[in-house]
Amino acid sequence: MPAPAVVHNADLANVMREIADLLEIKGGNPFRIRAYRNLARTLDALGPSVQTMLAEQRDLDELPGVGPDLAGKLAEIVRTGSCALREQLLAELPAGLHTLLSIPGIGPRKVMALYRELGIHNLDQLAAAARDGSLCSVRGFGEHAAQRILENLQSR
Repeated sequence: MPAPAVVHNADLANVMREIADLLEIKGGNPFRIRAYRNLARTLDALGPSVQTMLAEQRDLDELPGVGPDLAGKLAEIVRTGSCALREQLLAELPAGLHTLLSIPGIGPRKVMALYRELGIHNLDQLAAAARDGSLCSVRGFGEHAAQRILENLQSR
């Protein structure tokens, strides 16, 4: 039987941040979003490995802000390498929408605005909107932002 893959706390933190972003894009409960963001920060600062804690059968509820639901998500990721909630959220959103978060200065709220106002759900559509000026019609995006987005997309 092969040894289980090593899951680092940083990997777990990244998944928690991604879930928080996806929930925010969907307009989810702000308290739930904050719980995932807080957990990501806790994991970033945590000394012992969550994987080791689970192997030692330690209760993850001892971590600050972690209840049974979040503890279960962490255990699921360590055990399976995936998280059903993350997969569900990705399936519920248009394909590629979450990739907009990879552009500096574009957070979940701006992604939601781009999608709702212009139907943008991928990087090609974002680039086209920045080039044709339609991006400037979305609150929070001006000519300077459009230029920065084009520069970031070209440097990728």
